[in-house]
Amino acid sequence: MHDGNILGGSQPDTVTLQVNNAIRDAFKISLPNINILSSSFSPEPFDILITRENQVMQLIDQKGYIQRKEVELALNISQQTSVLLLRTMVNKGLVKKVGAGKLVKYTRA
Repeated sequence: MHDGNILGGSQPDTVTLQVNNAIRDAFKISLPNINILSSSFSPEPFDILITRENQVMQLIDQKGYIQRKEVELALNISQQTSVLLLRTMVNKGLVKKVGAGKLVKYTRA
C-alpha cells in the first residue's frame, strides 16, 4: 500500500508532495519558509508608509507644494506607488490636492 508520500523527506528544507486520498487528482506541496531563515531586519510596511509620509511632508515644507513626479524621483518609487501614497495622505487629511490632471499639486492640509 502506498502511504501518499511521493517525494520523501521530513527535513524542513525539502519539498514534499502528498497525494490527497479524498481526491485522487489533487496533491499538496510543502515548501520551506525562507522568510524565517532571514536574520536581516526589515521594517514593517506600516513603518515604511510613515517614513514615506514624513519625507513627502518635508518636501512640501521646502517649497510649499509637491507634484507626483517629484515624489517618485525623491523617494525612488514607481508612479503607481506615488499615486497610492499621495491618495492615502489626502484621505488621512495630511495633504490636500490642488488642481487636476498633470498640473495637480499637493500642499499641507
